[in-house]
Amino acid sequence: MDSKWIKRLVGLVVLALLAAATVYALMPQPVSVDVAVIERGPIEVTIDEE
Repeated sequence: MDSKWIKRLVGLVVLALLAAATVYALMPQPVSVDVAVIERGPIEVTIDEE
């Protein structure tokens, strides 16, 4: 009877590891972004002709 419980426990551990690996693989990867400091200043308006 003990080996039956050990097999169940091993099976549950393997299943939990597979579930954790699946969740980890499907997590979105971080995306790098550009960051800048904003300051108050005079408005500059430009018009670019094409």
